Amino acid sequence: MFTNNVREWEPRWRATLPVAELFDIVVDSSREGVRKPDPEIYRRLVARLGADPATVLLLDDLEENCAAARAHGMHAIRFDTTDQAVRDVGRLMRLPALVDEPSGGTS
Repeated sequence: MFTNNVREWEPRWRATLPVAELFDIVVDSSREGVRKPDPEIYRRLVARLGADPATVLLLDDLEENCAAARAHGMHAIRFDTTDQAVRDVGRLMRLPALVDEPSGGTS
């Protein structure tokens, strides 16, 4: 998980999201002392993942954060709607089942 956050909100969002079950690592700006789109937080993310930036995908609702991820060599998709994000991730990963639009009828 990679989030811009404020420390005061942590108990609330952690209570609503099973963070430990869903994510192997958490890079939280309130703990890091640096926020997206600062390049340092992207360096920390990649280092903690132990990954090549070219193998990392960021989904974010702010284009400036996506642009910073791309500048660091990562893939980035700006999240607008769930359907759009699923299609865009499917295209990036070349997963036809996620890209195909519903046919709306039978042939």
